[in-house]
Amino acid sequence: MFYFILATLATPRNHTIDDTIGDDITGDVPTYTPSSVWNAGQDCPSCSVQPDQSLAFDQTWHAATYGPSDNTPRSIDFSFNGTAIYVFGIIANKVSGATTLTNITVVLDGKRVGSFVHTPDNTNTLKYNVLLYGSPSIPRNNHHVTLQLNGATSTSLLLFDYAIYT
Repeated sequence: MFYFILATLATPRNHTIDDTIGDDITGDVPTYTPSSVWNAGQDCPSCSVQPDQSLAFDQTWHAATYGPSDNTPRSIDFSFNGTAIYVFGIIANKVSGATTLTNITVVLDGKRVGSFVHTPDNTNTLKYNVLLYGSPSIPRNNHHVTLQLNGATSTSLLLFDYAIYT
């Protein structure tokens, strides 16, 4: 009797977690806390910062601000199973009457792993597909990411677009 052992070679693949549609494999959608202060940017005509919808991933993004006078912190949570993670957003510069400073802390599996700060320049440009956080090599496992807005001293804006994991 002959026994054959079949070996499979796994090729790493990238998967996307869209701000609105969620994970392209599991369908899990990020959690926005508190949900009442987060806006689906493309559906917010009263939002001061108005990105070009055609330049956002899947034409969607989520937006919130957090400042010294706000009582409840703002955050985004999502999970994935993989070996790498990259988080992307839209960054605003000078917009009349709007907060455009971006200041966030990134927590991976309960540990602070990074931060992202963008101080707006004097242009009125918006930047798309900006890497807010990236980690190309993490243990293959289930992981949990939290993006926290920092607004203790200055109001911060986050325009979250999507994440890619391997």
